[in-house]
Amino acid sequence: MNGSLRPTGPSSIPRPSPDIVDGKSLAVEETYGLLREIHRSSEVFAVNFSDEFPSPAAFQAHLQDLRRRPGALFLAACCGSGPAGFLLVEPRRAGKLRHTADLHMGVRPEARGRGIGSALLGTALRRLREQTAVEIVYLMVRADNKPALRLYRRHGFETLAVLPRDIKTGEKYHDGILMRRAVASA
Repeated sequence: MNGSLRPTGPSSIPRPSPDIVDGKSLAVEETYGLLREIHRSSEVFAVNFSDEFPSPAAFQAHLQDLRRRPGALFLAACCGSGPAGFLLVEPRRAGKLRHTADLHMGVRPEARGRGIGSALLGTALRRLREQTAVEIVYLMVRADNKPALRLYRRHGFETLAVLPRDIKTGEKYHDGILMRRAVASA
C-alpha cells in the first residue's frame, strides 16, 4: 500500500488509496481469478470471461499477445488482501486504427465505491499520455450502469452513441453506450 490517505464520503473517514501495479507483477492464476470473479459477479459484462478464456494458460497467452502491441496496458489495483480491480487497454490491430484502443475494467463487488476505478482510470490515462502510441480510447458500458457512467464522464469520456437493445442478459435487453476519450485531452 502506498499509505496515502484521503477523505471520502460524508463521514470523511480516511481510507488508504489502492496501489496501482502492472498486471504482469501478479501471478497469472491470481490475475485470472480476479477477472473471472469480477465477470461472474456482475451481469454488466457482455463477454463471458470463462468461455473466452477457459484456463489461466489461455488468458496468459492473450496477455502475452497484448503486451506486444504498442500502447497496451494491463493494470491491477491492490489494497489490503490482494488485487481488487483491473484495467485493460487493448490497442486495435488494423493499420489505420492502431492509434485507437478498447478499454475494459472492473472492480470486485466488495471493493466498489472506494475510488479504485477512478485510481485505475487516472493511472491508465496518465500512462497512455506518456507513451503516445494510443491517441483515442473507446469503451462500451450498459446504460443502466450509472456508477460506471459517472466515473467515465468524470474522467473526460464522451458519449458517441446509444445502442438500443445492444446487450441481452437472459431474456432482458439493455441499451449500450459507446464512449470515447482523446488521450491527450486534459
